[in-house]
Amino acid sequence: MLEESPEAALFLIRAPNAIVLVDGYNVSKQRWGDRPPSEQRQRLVDALGELEARTGAEIHVVFDGAETVGPAPVPAVGRRPVRVSFSPADVEADDVLIDLAATLPVHRPVVVVSGDRRVQDGVRRSGANIVSSAQLIGALGMSPGGGFLSYPSR
Repeated sequence: MLEESPEAALFLIRAPNAIVLVDGYNVSKQRWGDRPPSEQRQRLVDALGELEARTGAEIHVVFDGAETVGPAPVPAVGRRPVRVSFSPADVEADDVLIDLAATLPVHRPVVVVSGDRRVQDGVRRSGANIVSSAQLIGALGMSPGGGFLSYPSR
């Protein structure tokens, strides 16, 4: 399994009792950058809800609060909700993610999804596993620019 592959990301996300922290706009802009921010948020939360249902991981997505327009995304009916939060007005989601990773229990596997080098370096110091935005998008069965990926059946 290649370290930067979607399969490697799924391996980490499926770890028992895993907590997955997602840099919201870092992922959504890469996948749905041509859409309005509110639609990006909703699509990402929906996709993460499906991932949560498939893997059993606890997922928390953080968006930059300064860009929020409209209400927080609502999870699809019948699913355990993905936790959604927004950074305070003068704080970047990057800082919230770094702080969250530092406060989580050491006995739980922590996976942080971001393509931002500062976030990756900051959470690595807390012992978190890093998954790139592109890896997560692949793990969701999508390609970064649009469309769906096809995986060979096993």
